[in-house]
Amino acid sequence: MGRGRAEKRGRAVGRGRAEARAGGRAVGARDSVRVVVAVGIAALGSAVMACRDSGSAPAAEGGAVGSGAAAASAARAGASARAAAGVSADAAARASADASAGAVGSGASVGASVSGDASATVLAPVGGDWIEKVSLPDGGLAYVTPPTGATTRRPVIVAIHGAVDDPGLMCGAWRLVADVYPFVVCPAGTPIGADTPDRKYVWGSSAQIEKRALEAVAAVAVKYPAYVDADAPVVYAGFSQGATMAAPFLVRHAKRFPCAVFTEGGHHSFDSPALAAAYARAGGERVLFTCSQAGCAGAFDLSRAALEHAGVGARVVFSGAFGHSMPPPVRESVHAALPWVIEGLAGWTGYATAPKLPSH
Repeated sequence: MGRGRAEKRGRAVGRGRAEARAGGRAVGARDSVRVVVAVGIAALGSAVMACRDSGSAPAAEGGAVGSGAAAASAARAGASARAAAGVSADAAARASADASAGAVGSGASVGASVSGDASATVLAPVGGDWIEKVSLPDGGLAYVTPPTGATTRRPVIVAIHGAVDDPGLMCGAWRLVADVYPFVVCPAGTPIGADTPDRKYVWGSSAQIEKRALEAVAAVAVKYPAYVDADAPVVYAGFSQGATMAAPFLVRHAKRFPCAVFTEGGHHSFDSPALAAAYARAGGERVLFTCSQAGCAGAFDLSRAALEHAGVGARVVFSGAFGHSMPPPVRESVHAALPWVIEGLAGWTGYATAPKLPSH
């Protein structure tokens, strides 16, 4: 495997193995997403690789942005993760087969009509790696997890990491939350420290999030012009700092980002009735607040009330006391609320009947 192709796999699989040995926790720094990679992430990364050449869609992508190792190494990491998570290879294979239902194989667009989907044209299945790096202007970078196997245009979720965090892990977490339906696009903030496999990133301002988020969505649309539904609204998903700094950006771009999910952050983002009203006037529709620390739900009360008074739908979901992270129970609770977030959004019509992952 060439160096460039290896880099497209993400970060070192060795780290994934270490995480699996640690019980599947991606032990990051202060604000790290710390997704539990053993459940469906490293395992499904290998499933994606196995399915790709056969034209099947993966059971799930996501993960500990594993890196430049050969397929055999990734498969070993996936097998270890499956064992740690109790996810059988047969279950992953069955989910892969379910997810690939309706795929038309490789080749050009065949122009058939797809009932219930906003996109009427059936395309050749999306191929490529389950997670890829995308270069942004000024030396910036993002990750994208494409909806491998998709045969219609798909919407986008832009997932914004926290402080001292890993954008690849954020992509992995949201790949699992949203099944294999949308593109998940994850820009990186400012890098911290030396350029090592586990390098972390931080956001300097809401303006920086705005710049990188817009650049990343545009870059993925260029990379997958036939598959990205450029007319569909983008769902904003922010973790910790990515939620706390989001409100000014969302108000400025509410028409394009009318729905948002704040996880473990942004508790007071819309406390100001004036800001909540501005989001509503600009086109804001729904905000889901989620958290996973004891007593955290009440911190959203003022923002929730201000948004609801302004006419924006707002919900608070307490996922359980799992700490400042996105382990499987947190992802499952966010996944359960996702239909409310995307209800009525253009580009998401097919999500309700699309194959779902056996676990998130």
